[in-house]
Amino acid sequence: VLKLHYLSGQNTIDTSITLTYQVQYDVLQQVALSAATLNMGAVGAPCAASQRYIHFTNTLCKPLTIDGISWDSTENVYSFTPIVLPVTLGANGGTDSVLVHFKPDTAESSSNKLRISLVLEGVQFDTVLTVTGTGVTTFHDTLLTPSLVFDSLSICQSGELEGELVNLSCN
Repeated sequence: VLKLHYLSGQNTIDTSITLTYQVQYDVLQQVALSAATLNMGAVGAPCAASQRYIHFTNTLCKPLTIDGISWDSTENVYSFTPIVLPVTLGANGGTDSVLVHFKPDTAESSSNKLRISLVLEGVQFDTVLTVTGTGVTTFHDTLLTPSLVFDSLSICQSGELEGELVNLSCN
């Protein structure tokens, strides 16, 4: 209630106005993500991969729809297991999840943003989750020939030996 006390000419007026409000679109505060950022960890490049789930929980009193999921960047070291959209999260605790994958092709840190489009009563809202990961080098090359040794060489002579080098990085 808003109480007003004002002058109108010579008269003092007292009046009250009842104010009501309704929060219509508090979607971003009411959708609980399992994390604000998702760290995929340190992963051996180019062969290893990691995966983590993102969980969505609807704490609203109305159903909420996940209408779209996409990456902001086209960098292909991040992906997610496709799900059939739209997905409706039931009111007061409806949940779902998405499995995110990270498979780096180089030894460096990277990040991408996962954009989640949510719809409440026909109005779309986007929320963004930052996903990070680090590719690390894990190369393990192995010389299969145990030793390469020349017998004896005289000055002005040359010789060749052969050995086998196998890249075991992805084995």
